[in-house]
Amino acid sequence: MSKTQKIILIIGTSLVGLSLVLLLVNTVLKNRNTKDMAIIDETNLFSLFERPITPNPKTIPEIIADEIVSDAGQEVENNNAVIKNYVLVAERPVFNFIPIEKTVDQISFSQDKKTPDTKIKKYGTRYVKYDGVIYEKYDGDVEQKVSNTFTARLGEVFLHSNSVVYRYSREDMQTIETYLGTVSTKEGGVGDVVGDYLPKNIRSFAINSNNAKFTGLLADESRQSAQIIIGTLGKSDRKTLLKTSFTDWLLDWLDDSNLVLTSRASGKVIGSAYIVNINNLAKTKIISDYGLTTKALPFGAGLIVSTVGDNKYETQIYQNKKLGYLPLKTVADKCTASAKNIIVCAVPNSPNGVLPDDWYRGEVNYRDTLISYNTETGLQKVLLNGDGFDIDIIKPSNDGSVIYFRNKLNGFLYKIKP
Repeated sequence: MSKTQKIILIIGTSLVGLSLVLLLVNTVLKNRNTKDMAIIDETNLFSLFERPITPNPKTIPEIIADEIVSDAGQEVENNNAVIKNYVLVAERPVFNFIPIEKTVDQISFSQDKKTPDTKIKKYGTRYVKYDGVIYEKYDGDVEQKVSNTFTARLGEVFLHSNSVVYRYSREDMQTIETYLGTVSTKEGGVGDVVGDYLPKNIRSFAINSNNAKFTGLLADESRQSAQIIIGTLGKSDRKTLLKTSFTDWLLDWLDDSNLVLTSRASGKVIGSAYIVNINNLAKTKIISDYGLTTKALPFGAGLIVSTVGDNKYETQIYQNKKLGYLPLKTVADKCTASAKNIIVCAVPNSPNGVLPDDWYRGEVNYRDTLISYNTETGLQKVLLNGDGFDIDIIKPSNDGSVIYFRNKLNGFLYKIKP
């Protein structure tokens, strides 16, 4: 065998060996990924948090072909068929968001030096993406990164001013951690999230957007009892408000003095909702019914109460200590308010499955029509219709002039004028 042939043989043998190594590595990684995906598929995050971290594997995220509309203008197609006057805010899936605003100088082209400087408000949103990193975007500006902190296995995220609350599961997929953080400010740079932990296994959590108060439901290890705690973001004034033998209350703030306690929703079980005064612990029962969900509204507009009868949604509004009829048939989480008398809800067309269980689990998707309703005049206005939207988080700007919402199908954030 010549020297050249020996060299070719050595090179060929090396390539075969390298191919076998790469094949083995690929097989191991594939098996590991398959195993990890199996763990994810079998994990029911709905049992840990109020809503899952990601869409159910049975749900295929949809990308809307015409979803990108520039901030400069809105496309309205009102031919009694489709209305599309929405604007895309975030081009990547977001976990949660809050409206924000700031005061800026208005540019003046006047040569008169006596003309006083004019201040205007600029509106936008701060949002958390699926990796836990925080961003914000003001109207007409580009997206800015606010923090560099990554968080895995997120179940819920709450934002308030410069605070963020990460709720995530430990590697055992059973233990819930609740981290209360503040975004540190760095001049000309991106901040970090620093803070501390609440006790493990806070089953439910809510923030009062008016005053940064928070509340949480802390269950004991046996899940036989729980305590409701309250405190203030950024402070150490945490205390037990009351104890309860029921460990599945979902919490919300009706106003600065009252909490709403609602049992976890199921169309197969009668749930109950109560109002608890945090000052004197007086309790008021609102309702008991199947598929019960509630959501406190901004601007003092009251409380949305949604129930299920004959596998159809029925919706009421709780105002002035009494329940009133609401013609928008939907689940409470799909509602907000743009003023004290203006309710805005995403109403599903022909919802199916077990209501609302299957929707929360991601087993089914809805096709929503976004409608505003004047509680004083009874006037209804269609803001958005057509296929492609299943709204699960909806909030107004601070002045109510804009409605922000997240599409559950793809996690994208949008805005629309009510």
